[in-house]
Amino acid sequence: MLLILFILLLVGVLPGKSREVAVDGAAYLSRRHTSMANGIFICLVFLSHLRQYEPWLGEIDSWILVQNSQMLGQLMVAPFFFFSGWGMMCSLQKKGKDYVRSLVSTRFPGLLLKFAAAVLVFWAVQSVLGQRYSWEQVLLSLVGWRSLGNSNWFIFMTLLMYLMVAGVFALLPRQRYVQGMLILGAILAPVVFAMGQLKPPYWYDTILCLPAGMWWCYLCNSKSIRVLRGHGAVCPVLVGWWVYHHARDLVEGLPVLSFWCGSMLANFGAVFFAWGVALAVGRY
Repeated sequence: MLLILFILLLVGVLPGKSREVAVDGAAYLSRRHTSMANGIFICLVFLSHLRQYEPWLGEIDSWILVQNSQMLGQLMVAPFFFFSGWGMMCSLQKKGKDYVRSLVSTRFPGLLLKFAAAVLVFWAVQSVLGQRYSWEQVLLSLVGWRSLGNSNWFIFMTLLMYLMVAGVFALLPRQRYVQGMLILGAILAPVVFAMGQLKPPYWYDTILCLPAGMWWCYLCNSKSIRVLRGHGAVCPVLVGWWVYHHARDLVEGLPVLSFWCGSMLANFGAVFFAWGVALAVGRY
């Protein structure tokens, strides 16, 4: 059944062929195209979370769940961060400081309130079922730092990135995009190190995909798309997949900060993977 549903999903969301047109960065990855790609990866994330409940499945369905988790792992969320960064940069170029203000006044509180409401509902249901939590755990779960059994890390990192992007570009003059992205990358390096002291690797080993998406939006143009399109997507996907899954093995034994180097290398693998996905699904 899972195999049939996944095939139907691919047929329904993969973009069809379109005639070649000259496109700019903003047009290349439209909301329609990113939504189609995200639809595939949402399905993969759902299957990954489904596995923890150990449902009764047939042999083929069980194989799909295992392969989905083992082959992709956290790479399932890499395109989400990449497309978010793409959208942020396109919005910054179009709206400037108004968009920066909206990140703090609208996007951040909107996402936080929706997430907190979902956590409260989850808490209420779990309480009815007899599960008890400390007030500290409940309060920290409302912002995503802790969990009541729900998925929380993606929301916390997204909220953090909203604040970081808003803070960096609020301090810079309009159209200083390159400087802003360089500063953002420089800040994220110690963030990865700090998170490595507090949280498991899956919290931070795909986060560089967001600034990478911003860079691709800034650099993308008709010529670069035509050069890299089609089979050009296969190489970064495969290279990114391999680097992500072998990053920590490659730096094992380094005397200093091997975990940080491994996490940064995993991030670069995730960036290549997400970039390949963007090449595959974009509007040529």
